[in-house]
Amino acid sequence: MIRLTNVSKIYPLSGADSVTALENVSLSIREGELVVLKGISGSGKSTLLALIAAMTKPTSGDVVVAGRSVAKLPDRFASDFRRNTIGMIFQKFNLLGDLSAIDNVTLPLIPTHESASDIKERAYRILKSLGVKKRLGSLAKHLSGGEQQRVAIARALVGDPAIILADEPTASLDRKLTLDFVEMLKTMKQSGKTIVIATHDPLFFDLGIVDRVIEIDGGRLA
Repeated sequence: MIRLTNVSKIYPLSGADSVTALENVSLSIREGELVVLKGISGSGKSTLLALIAAMTKPTSGDVVVAGRSVAKLPDRFASDFRRNTIGMIFQKFNLLGDLSAIDNVTLPLIPTHESASDIKERAYRILKSLGVKKRLGSLAKHLSGGEQQRVAIARALVGDPAIILADEPTASLDRKLTLDFVEMLKTMKQSGKTIVIATHDPLFFDLGIVDRVIEIDGGRLA
């Protein structure tokens, strides 16, 4: 489902300086696998997720996702690829503050041919299951951190993507909501979704549903 071959990502800085986020990484993830990326902040976990989601392009190497090379995918095609294939849970939520919770969730599906009522109903069901039923009409900027994270999770799931990428998905959740999220992961894995989670939460390192824990250290697979 996901294959990285000799992938490096170098970010240029001012002048001739640069920082290497990933160096010569090769990695394969099978369809239906749940993989956890482990590493300290700045180790390259988020960059790896961004490459899989075609949100950034590698400096060198190839990234193939669901049979499609996305390493050099033009931006206009990358957006369609993400909408049809990837559900992304961002560490900093990336919600639109002046839109309601339910509008943030339905927004990724607006370019599709589904009816507005069907989209709203799907978003409602997911938000209800995440415990945000009473805040559907509240602006995202007025939600607590935990509520914003749950809305971000709902947005990632609403399109029923084949691949779920999560960057520190439980960072703003309390213990109960974290365990609720784990239950959702179990359901998603049972339905055949491929899941990649970047986290430093030790809860995920020993979960029975996790197929592999991969450590990243200094941009390399440890």
